[in-house]
Amino acid sequence: MNRSQRMEPVVRVAGRREEDAARELAQQRDLLVRHEKQLLELQAYRGEYIARLQDQSGSGVNASRLQDYRVFLDKLDTAIGQQERIVAHQQCEVDRFNQRWMELRTRCNAMDKAVERLRSEERRKADRREQHESDERTNQRYRSRF
Repeated sequence: MNRSQRMEPVVRVAGRREEDAARELAQQRDLLVRHEKQLLELQAYRGEYIARLQDQSGSGVNASRLQDYRVFLDKLDTAIGQQERIVAHQQCEVDRFNQRWMELRTRCNAMDKAVERLRSEERRKADRREQHESDERTNQRYRSRF
């Protein structure tokens, strides 16, 4: 078994690790998109709620109702703040998984190149060996004539 063949299992394992990391990165990105969507929905709902409050304040709102709006807005602002922290954390996770995937991809590419160099060298050696054997046969035929 030549060197390039001995390296192939290592390259396959590295390739699987890189593929796994790519899948994990995709999952983390999907999760980020979901969290961002939830944040946008909360922000949109807050905007709608404020617009509704402004519409109703034109026609007069009692103090109790106004206090209820403020309490609810405070809760909504708290939820938005929490969701912003979740999005920021998830962005860090995406960055971390992306870095890991890039490192594994770089390592995998380097191994692929190393195996290809080994194969090229093995082909060159085989070609030289065949040429040498062909030259030897030609020399033997030539010598056997004399």
